[in-house]
Amino acid sequence: MFEETEKRLSEGIVWTKYWALSAFTMSLVKGVVGVFSGSLAMVVDAFHGLSDFIVAAVCWIGLWIARRKPTERFPYGYYRAESIASLLVSGAIVYAGVEFIWEGLASTERSLELGAGVYALAVAAASSLVSFVLWRVVSRKGSELEVYSVKTLGDESLVDVLASLGVFVAVLSSMFSVPYVESLVTVAIALFILKTGLVNAYRSLLALMDISPSKEIEEQVERVLESVEGVEGYRDLKLRVSGPVIFGEVTILVKGFLDIKRAHEIAEKIEKAVKNKVPRVEYLTVHIEPARKPPSLVAVPVGADKGLDSPISDHLARAPYIALVKIGGRGLEKVSVLKNPYEFKRMRAGLTLAHWLVENRVEAVVTRHIGEITFHTLRDHFIEIYFADCKNLRECIEKLTKGKLSLLTKPTRELGEERVEKEYVK
Repeated sequence: MFEETEKRLSEGIVWTKYWALSAFTMSLVKGVVGVFSGSLAMVVDAFHGLSDFIVAAVCWIGLWIARRKPTERFPYGYYRAESIASLLVSGAIVYAGVEFIWEGLASTERSLELGAGVYALAVAAASSLVSFVLWRVVSRKGSELEVYSVKTLGDESLVDVLASLGVFVAVLSSMFSVPYVESLVTVAIALFILKTGLVNAYRSLLALMDISPSKEIEEQVERVLESVEGVEGYRDLKLRVSGPVIFGEVTILVKGFLDIKRAHEIAEKIEKAVKNKVPRVEYLTVHIEPARKPPSLVAVPVGADKGLDSPISDHLARAPYIALVKIGGRGLEKVSVLKNPYEFKRMRAGLTLAHWLVENRVEAVVTRHIGEITFHTLRDHFIEIYFADCKNLRECIEKLTKGKLSLLTKPTRELGEERVEKEYVK
């Protein structure tokens, strides 16, 4: 899974370089034209672009460190490097924003010559167009890669669009000697710079404090857990953000009769399914515990349709009737005694009945005898199989709900009549 994350981070570095190069180029052009034309708003916007370049450079360094493979000293990788670097540079951006606010408030009214103003207008318009393209392309790419820092850079381009449009208005007003507009635009751009620093610092701190991801991601993981066959339930789902990836852990509940190998297979299936659904998940630790809830739908082979007084049949596949018993939180809820549709089936009656029980979402079977194929088919679908140490349906359900029936660990034919009588008949 690390290889997939490394691939996403490497592609994120490429897009970060493109964005940083664009930010530096536009900042340089704005700075030169701003000084030449005498537009304070454009000079401040140039410094805004320079702060964007610094942020992009830090993101690039963070992504470069984050994609390094885990080591013995850093077994969970270097993913927090991005958050640490971003936090350090956020302080400098906040300081620059405050300085430019004071500069804008203290600036005096000025007018621009027509020739210089035209150059400034052209640069502001071109900057708006470039920033708009970067916003659409880089934001979408960041979402596709699920690399948060790249998406943030793309979203920052939208701020650049607004800032460049503000500079355009400020330059135009200065050319026609409209008072206070340039000062107001300068302060507005400085506030954008301040906001960028504060937001980046806030997000970096949250990431360093193991913040959980969005509710949407948690719900995606929960849907995967609910869809994996063999999972009776789950609890203690915990997810935390670490730079561009997510770490998590969860406790799943499985049938008590499962061996370690089968339970481990379910855990691996969950981890793989979650990572496929949410690629940002790098590690998911799955703890396994036996489920302690009683089955909600039980199938019992009976010899006659007499409701709860129906006698237990000595056979499963050849039983005349199959009783389906629904058990709720308050005990017995419903009993349905159905004619066994496969009683007279010449071949594979047990296998066919097993599939029928699976289709009807039966969670447990209580029987006196069961063949090898039927037994393993039911167990493969996580259906519990109990030995019917009871005379009628009522007694079976009472013993089952009180935990007095024993789970069959092997087909009765394999165990033999003598062993069944010795171990399961009380």
